[in-house]
Amino acid sequence: MFPPPRNRNKKQKKNRARFILVSIATVVAVFALFAVGKWVFGTRNTAIDAKLLSFSATDDYTATQESLLFVRDDVLSCIDYADNEKWSVSLLTSGMNVEASTELAAAYDDTRVQIFTANGEPSASKEFYGTIVQVRCGDTLTAVLSADYENQNRVILLDMSGNEVARYEFEGKYILDFGFFEGDAFYIYMLDGGSVVPVSRLMTYSADLANTGNLTVESQILQHLVFLEDDLYAIGTNQIIEMDYVGSRLAEKLIYGWEYRDMMVKGGESIFLMVPGGESSGQSAISTARILEMGKRDTFAQMPSATMAVSLGSSRLYAYTADKIRKISLEGETISEHALPFEATGFKALPTEKHALCFVGEAVYIIKLP
Repeated sequence: MFPPPRNRNKKQKKNRARFILVSIATVVAVFALFAVGKWVFGTRNTAIDAKLLSFSATDDYTATQESLLFVRDDVLSCIDYADNEKWSVSLLTSGMNVEASTELAAAYDDTRVQIFTANGEPSASKEFYGTIVQVRCGDTLTAVLSADYENQNRVILLDMSGNEVARYEFEGKYILDFGFFEGDAFYIYMLDGGSVVPVSRLMTYSADLANTGNLTVESQILQHLVFLEDDLYAIGTNQIIEMDYVGSRLAEKLIYGWEYRDMMVKGGESIFLMVPGGESSGQSAISTARILEMGKRDTFAQMPSATMAVSLGSSRLYAYTADKIRKISLEGETISEHALPFEATGFKALPTEKHALCFVGEAVYIIKLP
């Protein structure tokens, strides 16, 4: 007698079923580990170091890529981002304001401007008639917005010796903004005084003072200007407009109801950060961040509860609350959370895109963004 033949098909079916079950279990386990890993490592809550700085929130201060400058009483001081003093100089009087570029620094009050090199060496001092409204610094030029007793705004350019090298006045127009965007190349942004609807005018000049552009944006006021090598962005109340320096419109994006907060360039693409109108004043929490590229990405990211400020840097979005800083991808997903060692009352991102100031009342701390 022989034993009955084995049912090989049945055994193969069992082996195949067992293999499928094991494969499914493995895939589930991998996804579970990935999810746990993302939860544990991707959104981990780690502490952030904060360094108390030498100045307070009541002192006038400004920041460059390399330094922080501030005025306390009648002394202008320059420190690095580790709070090491680089130099300090005495000013003509107390309570002056400060502006700076990477090459120049200027202290000013209503009637006087003092100019210093990036090393703190005194360069010039100039007295003005009327009222100094604002000052901006380039590489070798200092621009002064001045108003006389008839409130006629004008921009005056000074060289490093304090000599006037150019003066710009525009009859019937209000100068709303001005500054340098590449070395000594500069711009003046004005609003027509006699127009029924807003007409924004932008004048651009090269470092040798030649007029390079006379651009017009009608029916809206500009929130911000971004200058790049080959083009610029005029961020208005209704649209972001990409323009060349001749004035031709290259692209437009509707942003009505949104306010500009920050921008960065990634892989040659300009990325803008916007928040709902009224939520960038610091008086209310920011509910949503809009991350947009012209003609490409347009992402709406829900912000954590009680978000006080947002900024861009290192190809990331940062959301600031009183006790945490959250790192968020440009797709709106939280990457990590970092606890602060105090309850912050305010924040200010710095030009490096890697640092921010944290305010606790009048105390000012600097942090390195994660």
